[in-house]
Amino acid sequence: MNATMTQQQVLQLIGDGRRRRRPILLSGANLEGVSLRVANLRGASLQGAHLAHANLEGACLSGACLQSADLRGANLRGADLQGAHLEGANLADADLQGAKLQAAYLSDANLMDTDLRGADLRDAYLGIPYIDRTDLSQARRGEQQRDTAPHPSGPHVGRRWAIWEPQA
Repeated sequence: MNATMTQQQVLQLIGDGRRRRRPILLSGANLEGVSLRVANLRGASLQGAHLAHANLEGACLSGACLQSADLRGANLRGADLQGAHLEGANLADADLQGAKLQAAYLSDANLMDTDLRGADLRDAYLGIPYIDRTDLSQARRGEQQRDTAPHPSGPHVGRRWAIWEPQA
């Protein structure tokens, strides 16, 4: 998916998926700069999506697949990312103040210059993230983080999806 989606298209897809009780599939979608403040994207697939400078403040992304997503400069203040898959995601310059990242998967994520003040990282799988100049002050990290990921195949195997397909 290379076409840019408008905020209206994204919100319509989310609404349609919720009404049909299907997870949202936005893998590879270009959502750069879109405002999805307080959107319910629980369990959505946003793998490889372009969300640079998007406003996801207070959004529910728990259990979402954001592997290799571009979230550079995104506003994720207070977002719920519990159990989210952020492996290989680019979160450079992102604002995650107060975000809920419990049990999130952050291996190989780029956290350079990311603001994680007050974020909850308990039980998060950090692996080896890139954390240069990352602000972790007041972040809740627990006594130990996971050193191995508990799932081999990911959370989205065999599910039905609400799929966005760009108009030709």
